[in-house]
Amino acid sequence: MNISPEEFKKKLLANEHLPEGLVVKGDLNLKYCTSLTHLPEGLVVEGWLDLRNCTSLTHLPEGLVVKGNLYLRNCTYLTHLPEGLVVKGYLSLYNCTSLTHLPEGLVVKGYLSLYNCTSLTHLPEGLVVEGDLFLTGCTSITHLPSGLVVESWLDLTGCTSITHLPEGLVVNGDLYLIGCTSLTHLPEGLVVYGGLDLRNCTSITHLPEGLVVEDTIYCDRALIGSIPKEDLPLYINFKFEDKIYGHTMQLLLER
Repeated sequence: MNISPEEFKKKLLANEHLPEGLVVKGDLNLKYCTSLTHLPEGLVVEGWLDLRNCTSLTHLPEGLVVKGNLYLRNCTYLTHLPEGLVVKGYLSLYNCTSLTHLPEGLVVKGYLSLYNCTSLTHLPEGLVVEGDLFLTGCTSITHLPSGLVVESWLDLTGCTSITHLPEGLVVNGDLYLIGCTSLTHLPEGLVVYGGLDLRNCTSITHLPEGLVVEDTIYCDRALIGSIPKEDLPLYINFKFEDKIYGHTMQLLLER
């Protein structure tokens, strides 16, 4: 059954019964509906779905399909996403602080933002993100799944509990590991087709054999001083932040 976004919102806010399998023919804006606790099962939204600041929303319906972007920013009571969720655009879960896990085999066609999802402990096997993956401030994540595919940037800034990255990780953009203080090493075979930022990774003391970084590596002075030059590819430019004088210096290391 097809329904317009305006009619759907009107019925929803009036607490009228909404049947399963509704198809909303356009963009559905429900942001700041702070009393909203759930949506009907089998809902299909043919545009984007905006649920930002729906602070009473605890779960999403099984079989939800969003053909545009799905915005869930500040849904602080949301604990999980449903199995079989389909998002054909961006998925923003910014500051969903009660979110503990994502469904297995989740595919996001745009970027996936999990910024400050502080209860999230891990990512699911088979996760595919065709844009950027932002995990900034996800302080409970300890590791990433094997086989993770990220088609653009991977931002792990402030993931203070992460201890290692999967072997053979390939990042098709920049990789940010700023402030990953529990990360002790990088995996063999790591490939980064952008830049690699290791600033304030205080537990890393060396770089692995076979590391490939297409752009610049940013790191602190102590790491630069501990790396034998013969272990570094000829083409890598290292930049490090001089914390004492507050400016950035560049160092080209050659054999």
